Amino acid sequence: MIRQSQGRLVFQPISLTFGVTVLGGSYDQKYSSDTGMYEPDRSITPLKLVPSLIIDDPDMPSESGDKTGKMINVNWLVTGESNNRKWVAGTDYVIGEDNSLTIYGNMKADSEGKIVLTAQYFDNFRGTVNKMQWEAKLSCRSYTDRKVNIRSLQAQIVQLSPFSPEKTFSVGAQLANGENDITDSAATYKWQVLVGNSFVDLAPSIRDFWYVSGVNTKTLTVRKDYVGNIVVRCMAYPTAMPGEKRYVTVRLKRHYGQYDDSWLWEHGQLKFKDTLYAAGRVAINRRNKGEISNPEQYFDIETFYDNGSGLGWQHVSHTAAGRVDRNQFPVDAVHHDAFGWQVRELSEIQAATINGTLATMNGEAVMLQVPVIPRD
Repeated sequence: MIRQSQGRLVFQPISLTFGVTVLGGSYDQKYSSDTGMYEPDRSITPLKLVPSLIIDDPDMPSESGDKTGKMINVNWLVTGESNNRKWVAGTDYVIGEDNSLTIYGNMKADSEGKIVLTAQYFDNFRGTVNKMQWEAKLSCRSYTDRKVNIRSLQAQIVQLSPFSPEKTFSVGAQLANGENDITDSAATYKWQVLVGNSFVDLAPSIRDFWYVSGVNTKTLTVRKDYVGNIVVRCMAYPTAMPGEKRYVTVRLKRHYGQYDDSWLWEHGQLKFKDTLYAAGRVAINRRNKGEISNPEQYFDIETFYDNGSGLGWQHVSHTAAGRVDRNQFPVDAVHHDAFGWQVRELSEIQAATINGTLATMNGEAVMLQVPVIPRD
């Protein structure tokens, strides 16, 4: 009987380098919250990957090298999300006949995805199947370069002169990103008005007589004669980013400026036996602007007369002109007469109310102006 001892052919393990080659694009994206743009934008520059397998066979050098074409059971698993939709094969990514993977989908901002590649390689000499796996992460991070700001297009306190011939005044605001103005089509504006201690959206009504136009634009136009002292605020934001609200306030005030008032005698300052009356008028001169031709339009003016008899000031008229007849003159040369006057600035034109209710006449609001200071 022949006894035997078996031997066998021993091969050293092969070395496999399994992975992918990136032909274009990037695993990572950035999303601009300012512009809504991706870097890179995979609809323009897709991420394209092809599998790669390099073999190093120490016992069979002729079998070493690129064996990508010898792989079997090549599979891609891709997970990702665009906005609120999971990626779909054939739309967001495509697997080619050469086992390549091309990703066209832009990822949802601040999310992650994953790519898993599996394949097998059959070693004919060793009779073994080598299972391989490679994976990589996908990511998208949002960023912003925005420096959203708003500026007033005029001083934040505007003095409106009642003497100006212009009947309206426009208040403007401009929304910008850094030094670049945001176009009107990409911005939302809303004007508000201070009521008590809070700003409320301006909703033009019968009481907002000063409002003309522009509540939802960057330019608010008001009637100057109807403005006393109001504070308006512009709220604005990039339309695509309502969370980026910015505010700017402007105070609008009726302002007369500097002026002087004096009495101009027209008749009877010196009285003779045939002097029948004494008269004059109040002259109001704006500093460096000259005399106001129609002062009653802007001031409440009252004239008085004192003949020196001890009765004191007596009312003469509610106009700039005053006249008294001879029977009111001083009784003798010992007594001296004088005209007096009081000038009070008029308020803005405002609606009259009765117990808090708007007063109307023939369906129209009753409008008036009142002196801004009490009568002496």
